[in-house]
Amino acid sequence: MKKALLFLLFLPSFAFCQNAEQYVQEGYAKYLDHDYTGAIKLYDQAIVFDFKCRDAYYHRGLARIALKDYQGAVNDYTSAIVLKSDNPDMYNNRGTAKRYLNDLPGAIADYSNAIGLDSTFSEGYYNRGSSKAAMNNYKDAIIDYNEAIKYTPEYVEAYYNRANAEQNLKNYPAAIADYTKTIMLKPKADVYLLRGLLRVKLNDKDSAFVDFSRSIEMNPRADALKFKQVDHIILIP
Repeated sequence: MKKALLFLLFLPSFAFCQNAEQYVQEGYAKYLDHDYTGAIKLYDQAIVFDFKCRDAYYHRGLARIALKDYQGAVNDYTSAIVLKSDNPDMYNNRGTAKRYLNDLPGAIADYSNAIGLDSTFSEGYYNRGSSKAAMNNYKDAIIDYNEAIKYTPEYVEAYYNRANAEQNLKNYPAAIADYTKTIMLKPKADVYLLRGLLRVKLNDKDSAFVDFSRSIEMNPRADALKFKQVDHIILIP
């Protein structure tokens, strides 16, 4: 009799959890269809059924970021982390929401927590590096980009942003090398243009001309054309 009573007491809680997860799944389907408002309504229902449904807070945070409700996203990820703080993605996503709110120190702290949970978390290193670069701390940003590339060798955004940081430190050869790696992984007109401009600074006129030509071929634009055609601009250090 006692076992039966315990089962009956447990059953409503299990049913609530089951209903909450169902709402989360339906909300995620809405999210994939870019119906973020509809997704949030379903996540709200999941939380009504089970206020400890961490998945609902997590996914509602994603939908709120998509709607640029960054403070709402921070609140949701905080709720998820309070329930259980073992997932680096929770800290990473909250850090991203804080970056959008221009809370760079808070973002860096969250990315550091994510890395603390997973020392191979490339995205955490990349995001922390980008936050440090936004604070003009380019040396430390490069250290983080190095780690991101270490664990994800073809992390094209990390090469690109490391090149930007090196350029700000006037380490032009290193920046050119990273733009070259970026082009190898994902060739884009703008990257050819940036590499060409750095080659101008190093008085490598012929290589710069090739880069500007390639940039124009991929995406004709006035700025690349200007550097290609005006010879005296190419010679400016």
